[in-house]
Amino acid sequence: MPSRVLYIFDGSAQKMTASVDFFFSVVFGVVAAAAAFWSMFSIDPWSVLFVISPIIGNFVFGGLMNKIWGGRYVDTVKNNRIAEYVNRVMHLAEYAKEIRYSSIHDLMLKRYNEAMDRNCKVADKYGKKAIAYTWAQNVTTFALVFEGIMIYAAYRTIVSKTMGLAELAIMFTAMSTSSWILIGLFNNLMEAMKNGQFLEYFHTFMEYKEKIPENQEGIMPEKIRSIEFKNVCFEYKENEPVINNLSFKIEGDKVCALVGHNGAGKSTIIKLLFRLYDPTSGEILVNGINIKDYNLKAYRKQFSAAFQDYKVMAMSVKDNVIMGEQFDNPDETAERALKCAGV
Repeated sequence: MPSRVLYIFDGSAQKMTASVDFFFSVVFGVVAAAAAFWSMFSIDPWSVLFVISPIIGNFVFGGLMNKIWGGRYVDTVKNNRIAEYVNRVMHLAEYAKEIRYSSIHDLMLKRYNEAMDRNCKVADKYGKKAIAYTWAQNVTTFALVFEGIMIYAAYRTIVSKTMGLAELAIMFTAMSTSSWILIGLFNNLMEAMKNGQFLEYFHTFMEYKEKIPENQEGIMPEKIRSIEFKNVCFEYKENEPVINNLSFKIEGDKVCALVGHNGAGKSTIIKLLFRLYDPTSGEILVNGINIKDYNLKAYRKQFSAAFQDYKVMAMSVKDNVIMGEQFDNPDETAERALKCAGV
């Protein structure tokens, strides 16, 4: 799943609800705008030209602003998570001991400042365009509409003398009311479009198809007797091979070591064996059977690994040892495993 989608998935439920609310606001706004448009046309056909200004302001400059806010949100969401985590830890009593007797406070403060510095750069990246578009949107949405209405009405009353003061008051009130209805409609429409971006991410998330389904059924594996790589090739990125035509076979209860420099593909070989990835080409056989034919969960339980880039979960020591597996006596199992590991 693309990390971009996962990062901005937070709050999508609220945005979906807001999108429904805005949808109905838009529907009722269209009805009100149609009535307002007809009212303006009845008073003065030329007055409807003032509708063009808020349309430009909201659809053109408003659309550009939506792109800016969406881009800024995506660029800052990871930094905000880091800052929120540091802020939360600093205010929780259970972290006080570790913070006071170690130098972790300085490290966390450094991470916080780095996240804020990146957010400042994001603000600089979008700031000038946001100011320009906001100014243009406000001018075309508000200033040109109301000032334009006033000047036009004043012209008809004072210069051309085709409108009396009573008509001037009625026209100004009707056009102002109509303009506010249209502005409200456009604002709701823009908000709906803005939330539509998050709905698109949600749709992408829900429609995402796993390359290796975690619930894949298949042959139940037996005790491992042999492991064979046959002309295996793999690349994380297209046209950037990490492993090229790798072939080897391990039989029996042998102990083997993979030795090589950093980036040679040692960890990748293990990840392929565990089916965290599938080869770009070639095949991997266990007991002479392609590992894609095995029940995935049962197959993975045949292996154990301690990766160099392991992660400690924010859970108890026992939970980090057991890792969700079911045992008759989990406390005893965890203690025995810790003793065997010399902890």
